Amino acid sequence: MEVMKKRRLAANARERRRMNSLNDAFDRLRDVVPSLGNDRKLSKFETLQMAQTYIAALHELLQRD
Repeated sequence: MEVMKKRRLAANARERRRMNSLNDAFDRLRDVVPSLGNDRKLSKFETLQMAQTYIAALHELLQRD
């Protein structure tokens, strides 16, 4: 029983580190993607949408030259 508890605690710690790392990556992405000037933080979904739009716009700019 004790071994299972230790394994579960270790798995929980790994998952917590994974999620913290993912959230840090989203925060870094939010810092470089233009926002709409809202005071609220973009959701993960909104951040990905904005990143996709921004990348497409940059690509289009490069294609013009």
